[in-house]
Amino acid sequence: MQTKKERLRLLLSVRNAAEAEIGVTHGADYIDVKEPRRGPLGRVDPATVASVVSTVGGRRPVSVALGELREWEPDGGELDSLQGVDRVKVGLSGCANSPDWEFRMKEIARALSEDAGLVAVQYADWRWCDGPRPQSLLDAACRVGCTTWLIDTYDKSLGTLFDHASMPVLAHLVRAASRLGMTTVVAGSLTEADFGKVADAGADLVAVRGAACDGNSRCGQICIRRVIALRESLA
Repeated sequence: MQTKKERLRLLLSVRNAAEAEIGVTHGADYIDVKEPRRGPLGRVDPATVASVVSTVGGRRPVSVALGELREWEPDGGELDSLQGVDRVKVGLSGCANSPDWEFRMKEIARALSEDAGLVAVQYADWRWCDGPRPQSLLDAACRVGCTTWLIDTYDKSLGTLFDHASMPVLAHLVRAASRLGMTTVVAGSLTEADFGKVADAGADLVAVRGAACDGNSRCGQICIRRVIALRESLA
């Protein structure tokens, strides 16, 4: 169980600078930028990233989603344009049988600025989306130099994280990453009611999008009242 000193922190996924300001003002500990209409780690354009980074102004760490590795082709300058970003996320759906996914992760990690790190994203529904097995990804994350471990879901229509991972499985994955010195983040259509289980698993952060939006829709707009409620539930 988390102690007060080690309380679970809140990561809020936003689509634009206005939502980022709501998150910073009303208690999010981390700001994550993604476009949910483009998938679980929907890639955002550089202009949106720059706008969010400028708005946050260093008040919170900022992470950015770049979509799925199998679909991702750098345009030459996009990674260089991620100034002020602390973490970058790339999904690994469809990569289980690809021989070069670890090499491509390493390429992205090397291309990032010295201030940014690559997040290892483990999909709980990895069998469904043909992603790497957890141990395979954890081993690769160590070799690549990832400092953050995110456990999420790929297909949001198939339920929440806990429809794919039991508490013992989640706790095992969190402990395994924590022993390697990684910051652990848990996501996957979670609500306030799930926060206690995430804390019991020993995670450092819980990531939300839909739970902070009007109508619980991840494609909706961030609601100030909901962000405040989520923050208070962690206090």
